[in-house]
Order: sequence, then C-alpha cells, then structure tokens
Amino acid sequence: MRQAPFRSCTLALASAAYASALLTPPAAKAQIPDAVITDEDVDAVSLDREAGADRTSSSERLFARLRAGEAGKAVDDLVEVVMTELEGNCPAIESYQVFNRSASFISMKVKCVDRATHMLTVGPVGIGVLSGGDGSIDRIRPGEGEIQIVNGEMPTAPAESGPSIRPGGLKSFAVAVGLLLLLIAAGIGIIYLWLRRQRRTLRWRGLRSEDKDALIEVSERVSKDLYRHPDGIWIVKGKRGKRRLFEHEPLARLYRDRGVKILQVR
Repeated sequence: MRQAPFRSCTLALASAAYASALLTPPAAKAQIPDAVITDEDVDAVSLDREAGADRTSSSERLFARLRAGEAGKAVDDLVEVVMTELEGNCPAIESYQVFNRSASFISMKVKCVDRATHMLTVGPVGIGVLSGGDGSIDRIRPGEGEIQIVNGEMPTAPAESGPSIRPGGLKSFAVAVGLLLLLIAAGIGIIYLWLRRQRRTLRWRGLRSEDKDALIEVSERVSKDLYRHPDGIWIVKGKRGKRRLFEHEPLARLYRDRGVKILQVR
C-alpha cells in the first residue's frame, strides 16, 4: 500500500504534460520565401566579389603575372597602365625588359617611343616605382634579359670593331710623326756639327799662356786686343788681359767688349 502516493504523483505529471502539449501551437519551420532572394541580389553579390578582387593595384597585378611567368598582350597592357598611373612620360611603349627578379620585387627597363629609357619596379603590395626617362638609365641590352617588343624592333648589340681613326685624328697623327722625325734629324745634325767642331779645334785645345803669346805674334791685328791667326782662329784679350780663342769674330768681339764667353775654344 506504500506505492499508492508514488503512482498518484506520476499520473499527475503525465496529465500536466499532455495538457501542455495540447495548448502549445506547432512551431513554424524557418524558411525564407523565394521572393526574398532575387536574380538582382545574386548579381550584386557577384559584383561585390569582383570588386574585392579588383582592389589590388595595377602594379600588384603586373607583379603577379610576371611572377607567374606570363607574357603577351595582357602583360603589355598592364605595363602601359602602370606607366600611365605613375605619370610616366610615355606616349607609347616600344619595348621592355625584365632584368631583376626576386620574391619581393621585379624591376624592368621600359623604352618608350622617342623617349629615354625608364626603370619600373613593382612588388606584391602597393604601387610601383618609376625612375629615369632623363638619360640616367642605360639602354636595353639583349644580354640582360628577355626583351618584349610592343611597338618597335628588337634592339641589337653594337658590333665590336677595332678602333676607328677619324680624318682629323689621322692628320694629327701625321703631324706628330713629322715633328718626331724633324726632332730626330735636328738632333743628328747637332751631334754632327759638334763632332766636326771638336775635330776642327782639336789643335787649339789645352794651350798654355806661352803658346797663346806665340799665336799672337804670328797673327794679324784686326782691332784693339783682337787678332786673327792665318789658320782662321781668333785670339782676343779680355778686360783683365786674359787671352781667349774663338772660331768666329762676333764671339771674340762679344768677349772683348762684354766679357761673355760663348763657344770658347779651350
């Protein structure tokens, strides 16, 4: 008889639960009507996604394409767009050449029509950097990387040749050779005259005072203190009475009057 209260409680709880189920309305299913999402909404979502993809700069897209090894018109057009965005003085691109690559940047030379060479550097983030256009960047050279031609012809390496001699340089060379030959001839002439004089005056060298007095005695007196020997030598007395020998009269007179000794025979 002890189980009667427990059964009564259980029956009461079951009755309450049944009554609650009858009074509570059925829950509505969470469904969105088809009219809420339209085709325009789908297009708008697609446009938002495309706009998010286009938020990268032209420089970043150019870096990505070059990094992937792409080439062709799409890359050519991107180069032109980047040059325009960076305000490069470039009416039309003639050719460009990637000459330096790394994980963080790519550098290229861009040759515009009738303009000096530019250097363009792009990276994975931000806008590119443009320099040159004033002659400070070297021209595109075939050996520095692949050259992409947009408007123009493939540049060629300058032909290696020997040194060229201009007409003016040839004339200067001839003048220099002529002067050198003239100096050599003059030197030979001077040496010849010096040897001849040495041989001619050999007998008059090393004379003592007594020998000079003997020469004066057999010489002709031309003027005061000036004598001419029959063999052509000139003997002159200086202001101090010293006797000197010269081959030529003007030099003898110069010594007598001024005391200057030039080409003295000693």
